[in-house]
Amino acid sequence: MSALPGPDGRPPVVGIVGHAGAYGRWLARFFEQRMGLRVRGSDIADPASPTPAELARQVDVLVFSVPIRRPVAVIESCIAHADGDEAGALWLDLTSIKQAPVAAMLRSRAEVAGLHPMSAPPKLETLEGRTMAVCRARVARWGPWLDALLAALRADCVEIAPAAHDRAMALVQGLVHASHLVQADVLRDCAEAAGGMPTLHALRTVGHELDLTVTGRILAGNPAIYEDIQFCNPDVLPVLARLAEATASLRDKVAAGDESARAGMRQRFLASPAAWFGASALAAR
Repeated sequence: MSALPGPDGRPPVVGIVGHAGAYGRWLARFFEQRMGLRVRGSDIADPASPTPAELARQVDVLVFSVPIRRPVAVIESCIAHADGDEAGALWLDLTSIKQAPVAAMLRSRAEVAGLHPMSAPPKLETLEGRTMAVCRARVARWGPWLDALLAALRADCVEIAPAAHDRAMALVQGLVHASHLVQADVLRDCAEAAGGMPTLHALRTVGHELDLTVTGRILAGNPAIYEDIQFCNPDVLPVLARLAEATASLRDKVAAGDESARAGMRQRFLASPAAWFGASALAAR
């Protein structure tokens, strides 16, 4: 296929910081095979590769695909060493949080957009059927090329501001993961007294099985990802505090055990959330 030209009329060279990682490898194949572009990479796992700062001087589009705890430091190093030579380039990041890396990229002179694919690297050649958050922080000349990239990725793109993205991720990722990590901890301590996991499996409900599926995906995944999602998004901590308060409230109502506590439980944890979700949303599920 013919490569899509950048703003200067020639196909851009793409650099991937973290090219040896799972998403870095997938992106390299995508850019080379689906978009016909040359790709260069930098990765601490590849000693022969250039440093991120060296790579920034060699490419037109620079993609940061590094663990959640690393992008700000890497971006700042690239800015310091580029010394303004990044002007005219496009910088992108794939981090699961958006405020900190986007703010760091904005301190450069490059055009900037933050991306967050809401899934692990797929086995398919595109992100079709998957969602991707898009934060266009400073995009002008590179706008048409970025639009073409998003179209080629085939993801269901959601345009969103970085702060709104991180608040949503505190619930979509932080709350969900925390709930299942806590469930796994409780199961580890309590399952044996109930006959062990084989007995729980034999007596499983649909809800229990669905929860175990999610918990299993988390526990079988990369621990660093789930750790960073909890620790690197400042919006997660208030959500965890709210989760702890709600759990304590439910515990206290069950401990009280009287009709007043039952009524309070029904109102707070059943009736009120059901009204908030709405009848149509509940019926759809």
